[in-house]
Amino acid sequence: MSTRVYLPADWQGVVERVEVHRMVQAMGDAPSYAEHTGYAVTPALRAALPDCDDEELEHVAMTQAAQESLHHFVTDDGPRRRLVLVVEATEVEQVDDVAQVRAEVSIPGDVVAWLVDTEEAGEDVSAAVAALDRGDLEAFEEAAERCLDHELAWFAATEVDEVMGLR
Repeated sequence: MSTRVYLPADWQGVVERVEVHRMVQAMGDAPSYAEHTGYAVTPALRAALPDCDDEELEHVAMTQAAQESLHHFVTDDGPRRRLVLVVEATEVEQVDDVAQVRAEVSIPGDVVAWLVDTEEAGEDVSAAVAALDRGDLEAFEEAAERCLDHELAWFAATEVDEVMGLR
């Protein structure tokens, strides 16, 4: 049985992984796996939110990953959109947080969906990233809170080229 895990991601890292994955496939080699930290519906999350159904719990895990992705902007040349990779992992390890897990997955091989901010979120995402870069935690929290007003767009796993085109 697999567990759906929401991985906060950075654009540069994902683009590099997609390119490497394509080269590995072209050579006929097996995909590479690496450990990633993400968010999932865990027993601890269920216990913390007993009145929530599965869909609501999935939304909580996805939202935590989306907000964590604000910490994953490593360059100024990428789009100002949060990026979350939805993967299916066969083994997950609980981390400190109630929904935080570690899983060994192949990217993009195990990706079942891509979640990406729409253009409308760009101003709020940019404000959060800029505040974080300045070390202004109060401004970061305010901008991150505004990011919650933006729903992520959903792309199927097969739409990797469309997602990469959003850069």
